Amino acid sequence: MYDGEDIKQEQTNRKAAIMKGFGFEQSDSMIEKAGEGSKGGTVIGHTKSGKAIYATQNAKHEKTYNSADHKDAAYAHLDESTKHAKTDEDKASRHSDEYDRHMATHAHKKVNEELDKEDTKK
Repeated sequence: MYDGEDIKQEQTNRKAAIMKGFGFEQSDSMIEKAGEGSKGGTVIGHTKSGKAIYATQNAKHEKTYNSADHKDAAYAHLDESTKHAKTDEDKASRHSDEYDRHMATHAHKKVNEELDKEDTKK
């Protein structure tokens, strides 16, 4: 019967065999999970809490944003909009729209956070 460690070792051995088949030597650093922005998303900054801010809407990452994160993202998009204002009107407009969206979400989440605080005081 296999236990968790046996299964992990078997997976490691299989990965090493596949990599060797492609002419690579086994290396833990070669088989790593890709970082932020690696699947085509352009990271334009980070919130004060350290979360990535993407150039286009990214529901997967934004669902973890609190109100302060949305405010940080809004200002990052405003900076991007200003940066592209003279060179790329479409980009500037998209970032301006993202600014508006993040500010609206910031206000909505802020109200909900304050209501949650009141509920916990009762």
